Amino acid sequence: MQIVLLEDVKALGKKGQIVNVNDGYARNFILQRNWGLRRIQRI
Repeated sequence: MQIVLLEDVKALGKKGQIVNVNDGYARNFILQRNWGLRRIQRI
């Protein structure tokens, strides 16, 4: 899953970066703490 970081996350990336993470890590850690948003690609 691609996530756009809303703040700096140690060992993952800086604010504004798009990072690839496992679905479970995104749902259970990043998104729950409001540290990032799911990236949706538009055609």
